[in-house]
Amino acid sequence: MHTGKQTLFVMSILFGCAVRFASAQTWFQTSLSSGCIWSSVALSADGTRVVAGINHLDEDLQDGQGGIWISTNSGTSWSLSGAPGAAWISVGSSADGNRLVAVSSDEDFVPEDYDYGIYTSTNGGLSWNLTSAPTNNWISVASSADGMKLVAAASFGSIYTSTNGGGTWTIGGVANTWAGVTSSADGTRLAAVSHLDFGSANPNYGLIFTSTNSGASWTPTAAPAKNWDCIASSADGTRLIAGVLSGSGSVATSTNGGVTWATNNVPITGCYSVASSADGSILTALENGGPVCLSTNAGGTWITNNVPSDYWRSAAIAADGNRLFAIAESGGLWTSQMTPSPLIQAGAANGNMTLCWLVPSTNLILQESPDLVNWSDISIAPVLDLTNLNDQLVLGMTNSSAFFRLIAP
Repeated sequence: MHTGKQTLFVMSILFGCAVRFASAQTWFQTSLSSGCIWSSVALSADGTRVVAGINHLDEDLQDGQGGIWISTNSGTSWSLSGAPGAAWISVGSSADGNRLVAVSSDEDFVPEDYDYGIYTSTNGGLSWNLTSAPTNNWISVASSADGMKLVAAASFGSIYTSTNGGGTWTIGGVANTWAGVTSSADGTRLAAVSHLDFGSANPNYGLIFTSTNSGASWTPTAAPAKNWDCIASSADGTRLIAGVLSGSGSVATSTNGGVTWATNNVPITGCYSVASSADGSILTALENGGPVCLSTNAGGTWITNNVPSDYWRSAAIAADGNRLFAIAESGGLWTSQMTPSPLIQAGAANGNMTLCWLVPSTNLILQESPDLVNWSDISIAPVLDLTNLNDQLVLGMTNSSAFFRLIAP
């Protein structure tokens, strides 16, 4: 029993130092079919549950060949979900991977018997329900960590939000040429990017907008008007990364929720998809027809990865940034696993000690030692904090020193 006062020293010694420098990753192609037109991928916080959508906009694809596919083992094996055949454009996932959301587009050249709209699943994709959201040319969707707060954008229209898992929807934001949306873990901070429309003088086109009240109101940021195409957020919503479809300055980042922006020196000429770790330190940017790029210092420097150039459509990163997925339009899904170096943080209040660390993308065990020689497992299971995607453990305090580490079993 942990009681009394404690002199505490907390450290993470798994795999050495917690500082990581960018280096080329090893990528593997999963067994997901490369004979379809893929559009989007999303992950649970630990990267074990994966959801990937097929875009039926290719006229050669027949109904039943596509849909939404799910994996419960980080992409090792796949199964076709219960989603109907549709032109799936964007997918999103809760932190545990049980609540999913997907949008299908209402395009003129898609067969009329396809089911359009926003669909949700509460059982990891086994079954899906069409929500009350209107039929629209949906382009992007994002979810809070609990899966209850959703945000969806139409390519030529408005932004809709839901606070009850898609049960009801509220229209918000200015009408725009929206291209992508993202959400903080708690669903409070949202961000959206829009395309330029060179045939219109609408001053809102080509801007990045943010919301700090779950979409009740939206504010244009100081980011320059460009052909923005994608955006991603850290768990707290303060760190953002946005990509430009073509032209100079293909990637921009913000560390203050979009108040100011900095252009990143990414070795690509256009960015089709971006993704961020929960703390915003690990970022990836995909070029449509080019490489997959990685930054491990919040966009300070970037490297090109040893994965074949392809028509990349979507990227996703686990909360700790160590498991990455990239999906190519016709090349299937690729994944990379980096060596985790988790950092345990500690705090004390009211006679208790709180340990927390970003939910890992590999199975780790928390151990305790009085002397750095003898270690024992802590059997108490941590609880996932849905506001920051940290695993958190509360222990009573003792009158002796203790050391902690995370280690692979």
